[in-house]
Amino acid sequence: MVRRLCSITPTIRLEIGCGNSDHRRDGYTGLDIIDHGQAIVWDAEDGLPLPDASCSEIYASHVFEHLHQEKLIDVFNECWRALEKGGTLWVVVPSRNRAEAYIPSHLTLFDEATFKFFTGGLNPDYNIEELHQGAAVHVIKMWDIKELVTNNRGDIHCKMIPRK
Repeated sequence: MVRRLCSITPTIRLEIGCGNSDHRRDGYTGLDIIDHGQAIVWDAEDGLPLPDASCSEIYASHVFEHLHQEKLIDVFNECWRALEKGGTLWVVVPSRNRAEAYIPSHLTLFDEATFKFFTGGLNPDYNIEELHQGAAVHVIKMWDIKELVTNNRGDIHCKMIPRK
C-alpha cells in the first residue's frame, strides 16, 4: 500500500524500515513492511514502488541485515535505480564482529568488504557486473563509497552514491 506522496517536490528523501513515528527521521518519506502509519507500506525485497531517480537520499538504519542474502543485490540495485544522479544511500548495519549481528531475525551478515563488493574494487580480475547465483545471473549496479566507518558500537555506516 502506498499512501499519497507529495507530487510538488521533484525528489524525496526515503527512509527504508522507518518503524513507528518515535523512530522516524524528520523530513523523510517512510517505507516499512509493517503499517505504522507511514507513507509506504511495502517490502523492500519486492523493489521500491517509486519512479526512477525519484529520491535524493535513501536512509536505512538496521534494516539491511533483515534482508534475505539472495535479495541483497536486488535491493541495492533498486536503491541505485530510485536515486537521482549524485543521490546518497546511507546504510547502517551491525558489523559481523558484533554479537548483535547474530540474532535470529538477522539474515545477512556485513563487514566493510560487503559494501566494497558493490564498488567492483575487491578483486580486479572478478567480473562483478554479472554475478552467477545458481542458474540466475544478477546484474550488479556499481556504487562509489563516500564514507565507510565502523563506529565503537560495532555498527557499520556506509554512504554510497550510484555510479551512473
